[in-house]
Amino acid sequence: MPSLHMSMRMLLTLWLCLSCGRSILAQHRVQTHPTGTVSQRTLLQVQNGRVEFVNASALPLADLYSFGQLRQQANRGWVVLRCGEVIVADRMKLSKEGVEIQSLLWQPLTVLWKDVRAVIRNVPKILSARDRLLESIFDDEASHFLLFNRQTRVDSKVTIDDEGLLHIDASQSVQAFTVPFSSVKAIVMNEIQRNETAELLVGFLDGSFGQASHISRKGGQLTWETASQVRLTTNKPFLMQQQMNVWENLTCLRPIKEDVVFLDGLEETQAVSIPFFEGELTPTEPVKYTRPGHGRNALGGMLRHDKFTFQHGLGMKSLSRVTFDIPEAATTFISDIAIDSITGTRGSVTFHVFLRENSGDWTPVYSSSVIRGGDPKQTIKVPLADAKEISLVVGMADRATVADYANWLDARFILQQAR
Repeated sequence: MPSLHMSMRMLLTLWLCLSCGRSILAQHRVQTHPTGTVSQRTLLQVQNGRVEFVNASALPLADLYSFGQLRQQANRGWVVLRCGEVIVADRMKLSKEGVEIQSLLWQPLTVLWKDVRAVIRNVPKILSARDRLLESIFDDEASHFLLFNRQTRVDSKVTIDDEGLLHIDASQSVQAFTVPFSSVKAIVMNEIQRNETAELLVGFLDGSFGQASHISRKGGQLTWETASQVRLTTNKPFLMQQQMNVWENLTCLRPIKEDVVFLDGLEETQAVSIPFFEGELTPTEPVKYTRPGHGRNALGGMLRHDKFTFQHGLGMKSLSRVTFDIPEAATTFISDIAIDSITGTRGSVTFHVFLRENSGDWTPVYSSSVIRGGDPKQTIKVPLADAKEISLVVGMADRATVADYANWLDARFILQQAR
C-alpha cells in the first residue's frame, strides 16, 4: 500500500507540473552587455540572433552578456571533448572506436576517440577532490595518462579493445599492462585544443557545458554544435504538451565577446598582502607577494558561488591587493563580488576598487558593505574615465581572516567599441 501511495503522489506531481504550464517555468539570471544590468527572466527561445523571453521581452545576442549560469553535475560520468566541452553521461561504454554515451537528456551517441580529450568515470561530489581531478584533466600541457583511485597517475598512451579493456603502453616508468575501465578514475586520450571560432558558451539542464558554434531547435529537440564538431541532439519529450518548452533544457547562454577583456587573462603589475586596511592605500602597506587566483579561487580551486561555477574571475584572500594596467580603449570595469561557496557560511570581507591616473594618488571609487559567506553576489560597475591603473583590495571584516576567500566573478573590462 505505501508503494501505491507513492506512485499516486508521483503521478499527481507530474499532472500538476504539466497542467501548470508556464507558471512553473524556471527564471534565470540575465545580465546585459555592456551595461551589466541584472534581471530575472524566463527563456522562450533563441533564434535569428535574438534571445526571446516570456512576457514578450527580447534582446539581441549582441546586447546579452549572459543568460543563466553554469552548474557542474557530480556523481556522473563526464566525457570531455578535445576543445574542453563536457557531456554528462548516465551510462558509458568504451569500445575500440570510441565512447558510447547514454543520457536522459541526449540521444545516444558514440564519440570517436579522436574527438575525446578525457573520460571521467565518476566526478567527485566533494569540491576539493573534484578540483584536484579537473585541474589535471584540463591542464593544457598534459596528455595521455590515467588516473587511478588515490590519485595514482600513470603517464602513458592508452588503447581500448573491443571488450572495453584499457591497454597501457610501456614507458620509462611502467611496463605494459591491461586493466578494466572500472579500476580507473579517468583516462586522458588526447591533448586539449583551443578553439578561436566558437560563438557561444552554453550549459544544459543535465550539467553538460562548453563552447558552441551553433545551437538550434527543430520541433521538440535542441541541437548543440560543439566547438569540437561533435553534434548532440536532445531526446524527444516524453509527453508532448503545448506548455512544454524545449529551451528549458538550456540553463546557460553566453555569447563570446570581442569587446570584453577578462582580468584573469591579464598579468598583474602588483599582487601583495597588506598588514591592515582602513579604506586608503599607502606607499608602506605591502608586506609580501601573494598572487591572486587567475580563474581560480584563493585556494586554487574553481570559482564557485551558490552551486554555480565561473570560468573567469579572480580569487583573493582578505588583506590583499592586486593591481592591473587598464587596457587601452577600456571604458568600464564590471564584476560580481561574493565569497566562494567552499566556505559555506563562513568568511566576512569588504571589496574595494581604486583608480589612478599616470603616477598620481590612488582614488577610491567603490567600497562594499560587509559581505559574508552565503550572501548573494552583487554586481559592481565602475566607469574608468582617464585612469591608467586599477587596484582591487579585499578588506577584513569582523571574523578575522578565517575563510575569507573573496571572488571577483566575471571581472572584466568593457572596451570602447561596445557602444
